[in-house]
Amino acid sequence: MISPSVEEVRSLYSKAEAAIKLYERIGLDNLTIPLNELRYAGQHILRAETEANAEESKEDLFKAYRHCERALYDAKEATILCLLETVASFREYDVTTDEFETVLPGWREILKRASMARRFIETSGQVKECDPQRLDNAISDLIDVRFKLLEIEPQIMSLRERKREAEAEAERSRQMDAAASAEKNAKAEKTMSDRQFLLSFSATVSGSLIGLLGMLIAIYGTFPEFRFLGTVVGLVGFVIFTVATYKISRALLVARPDEAKSEMKGTSARH
Repeated sequence: MISPSVEEVRSLYSKAEAAIKLYERIGLDNLTIPLNELRYAGQHILRAETEANAEESKEDLFKAYRHCERALYDAKEATILCLLETVASFREYDVTTDEFETVLPGWREILKRASMARRFIETSGQVKECDPQRLDNAISDLIDVRFKLLEIEPQIMSLRERKREAEAEAERSRQMDAAASAEKNAKAEKTMSDRQFLLSFSATVSGSLIGLLGMLIAIYGTFPEFRFLGTVVGLVGFVIFTVATYKISRALLVARPDEAKSEMKGTSARH
């Protein structure tokens, strides 16, 4: 086991501490694990400096170095995950890219940078396997994106609310148009039904009169031919009356089923 020097451990400790402080300043709160790692590293550093046994001191320095490494990598990994979640949460808003551009010019370029940072991290595997400088550049890009998104968040929320209100108003308008169209169709159907009812009623009256006239001719006709003609006319009138009455009944059942049923029940009760 090759033990690092005290200077190397302190240098790495300082880097991990600086990384944690940087990410704390941007408002991240998921740094419990790297903070614990740094605390463990500090404990081993103190032991190494106060340990009388040289071998045990080297072992403590090695353990401190490893804890510093984990603190640094865990801090970067936690920060990357949080930053990517921030970008993803904004993309889930019900706002199009063009609408984002009206609030934040260059939104497409920001998405491109965030996507490049994400791809670099994903293709590089674990954080400790990434090139340190490129990793820091990717994190810096994501931090810049996060600050810009948080800055325009109130405007995005306002834009989303206006959009939802416009969509709700359009839906209300559509429903009102549909209701008006349905009412118009219902009125047209009622007008047609009433017209058919009047025609059928007129046919019923006409059929009754024709049938009555035919019966009179058949009964009081002077010649047999007149009586036969009266019988035919009476039958024609009866047919007209029957057909017209049937149409009236159908119209009542189709157009006014409740009224027709009530009327039919009332007639049955009277009988």
